[in-house]
Amino acid sequence: MGLGPSADVYGPMGPGAGLNLTAEQIPKMQALQESYFKETMPLRNELMSKQLEMQGLWLQTDLDQEKILAKQKRSAL
Repeated sequence: MGLGPSADVYGPMGPGAGLNLTAEQIPKMQALQESYFKETMPLRNELMSKQLEMQGLWLQTDLDQEKILAKQKRSAL
């Protein structure tokens, strides 16, 4: 038995908790949240990719400090 698509956002502990949204406001809030999620998806994917690249460098048996620092510097830009 699921809680529904908005349970985590508008439930008692979600970010929408305590906002006392009306029935008309809830779908608008959901649409804004979905739009934001879709808009930021490319950035989140890029961050995950960079995180995995860094993790791969750190997991090497022979750590290459220069590669790690270079990757870190490029990721900060």
